[in-house]
Amino acid sequence: MYKPAAVRPDAVNLGEATMPKMKTHSGTKKRIKKTGSGKLMHEQVNKRHRLEVKTSKRSRKLQQDSAVSSADSKNVKRLLGMR
Repeated sequence: MYKPAAVRPDAVNLGEATMPKMKTHSGTKKRIKKTGSGKLMHEQVNKRHRLEVKTSKRSRKLQQDSAVSSADSKNVKRLLGMR
């Protein structure tokens, strides 16, 4: 005869509505960092290939991180679980 497996007492939902957990977007957390002052910074684009075509000055300036635009910051904060 079939005997169901024992259920842990802490795994039983006692009829209470529980909200799902907020999960951070794994792609966003790898690409965007938060500074001490609260700004969101990301790496600049156009520095992965064809670097021989770009000038040295341009390549150096592309090494610096840039801030996420204010238009995108609301969505990025939601993806990171800050909102």
